[in-house]
Amino acid sequence: MAIEISTCQYHDLKDMVLDEIAYRTKKENKETNSVLGQSEYWADFCDFFRYVYYLPEWELRRIRRHTFHLTSDLYQRYYFADKGFRNAIENGYNYFIDQLDGFCIDEGTQGIGIKISDQILSHDLLRYLGTLVDLTKSGAIDKSTSTDVTQTILEIGGGYGGLARCIQKYKSNIAYVIVDLEETIFFSMCYLKEQLPEKHLYFVSNLDTLQLEPNSIYFVPQHRFEVLGNLNFDLAISQQSLQEMTSNQVRRYLNFVKNNVRHLYSCNLVDHGQLALEKSLITGLDNLLSTELGLPQWVGQWPTEGNFFGDNHLNRKLYKVQKNIHNNIKGNLF
Repeated sequence: MAIEISTCQYHDLKDMVLDEIAYRTKKENKETNSVLGQSEYWADFCDFFRYVYYLPEWELRRIRRHTFHLTSDLYQRYYFADKGFRNAIENGYNYFIDQLDGFCIDEGTQGIGIKISDQILSHDLLRYLGTLVDLTKSGAIDKSTSTDVTQTILEIGGGYGGLARCIQKYKSNIAYVIVDLEETIFFSMCYLKEQLPEKHLYFVSNLDTLQLEPNSIYFVPQHRFEVLGNLNFDLAISQQSLQEMTSNQVRRYLNFVKNNVRHLYSCNLVDHGQLALEKSLITGLDNLLSTELGLPQWVGQWPTEGNFFGDNHLNRKLYKVQKNIHNNIKGNLF
């Protein structure tokens, strides 16, 4: 079943999410060593932001004020920004858009950030522009303007939807699926419902009769991830999501990638150091990816001095999945 959320009220989104959390909890209680719940790390944050579900509609339209729970990008840092920080944000923005053939995007009037030349720019925006640069440089996203081919993208852990918005604004004819924690998927549904009114947005719990369509975004609660088993994707993206899972949770996604995905882009820490030990998060992520997928096809360069912007100092790699799943996929795919 797929519910088009473009016409839903915000309280409907809340009800859908809370229903999914309740259903997931029942499944967890029936399984031994379940991978369906949050990691201990995310259980903490989900507890911190529970209030967000109960905000009034007028505040949820500006949910970017509350997304610091997911990315640490706090609106106050811009309110008190000094000249040096303002210059760093502007320089980073120019650095990335220069590599995107003039493509421009800002936070919009409901975003957070520093206002520069009628644009609102933020650190999160730099992170997602940097990822978009990586995806185009590595060839993971086709820069052609052809509307004959639908590219299918799976984002593992969509955050508040900032990267999905950048990619959908950059290139049309993309069918985009976000699989995420039930708790955090509420953020991306609220954000993208407001930011991409021209796109079709769907909340999905069953894909039996669904075909992925271009210019659409599908939100899949992670405990239902297996409903994607009959679909294939050109690209899977993990932008600082695998690093915040347990080893078993990461392996669950990698098993899917090996059978259903052509390429995986990873922008992640190797591990969270002491925090990884305290919260039972994965360590040695790079080694696991290379073991399961082979050596990366593309590796992001370490930034030159003065060009440390967004996440371009992290491990950024594109893996070509060795298993040949299909020939080139065009149009309505499945």
